[in-house]
Amino acid sequence: MARMTFNRWLRTYQPKPHGLTSQSFDGCLCDSLDEDEKQWAHRAYRADPRTVWTFMEMDGRLFIVAGWGLVNRLGYFVCAHPFVNEWDAPEVPLGRF
Repeated sequence: MARMTFNRWLRTYQPKPHGLTSQSFDGCLCDSLDEDEKQWAHRAYRADPRTVWTFMEMDGRLFIVAGWGLVNRLGYFVCAHPFVNEWDAPEVPLGRF
């Protein structure tokens, strides 16, 4: 799987602020535990699944991956520009915590 830096991902896909409760990542991260934010992201997913990315944790590392993930998810991003397909979309490593 290809990797992409966070700054390049921001410029390429342009996550959109949701205007709801959470202000993580400048108001662009939809918290997976907040029903309103999760519903906002899910509506975007139903409209075009290629615009949704999952912010996740795995083995102490943080990532952004293409698609609507369920396992280890922390939240979702809805982007202005879609990825081509989930299998070729880059992984965005954000480091350890």
